[in-house]
Amino acid sequence: MVAVLDGELTVKRLRITAAGVVLQAANPLYPDIRVPALAELTVWGVATRCLHHV
Repeated sequence: MVAVLDGELTVKRLRITAAGVVLQAANPLYPDIRVPALAELTVWGVATRCLHHV
């Protein structure tokens, strides 16, 4: 999904767990982001295509 977390644009997978909301990176070189309770998270949409080989 494409989202804005506290003013920063990101493309991650959204996971909702018992521990809270996590933005999961598809690339293992990048860390997952745990969304704090008071953070501002806006989901813009879902990424369905990649224009280059990942």
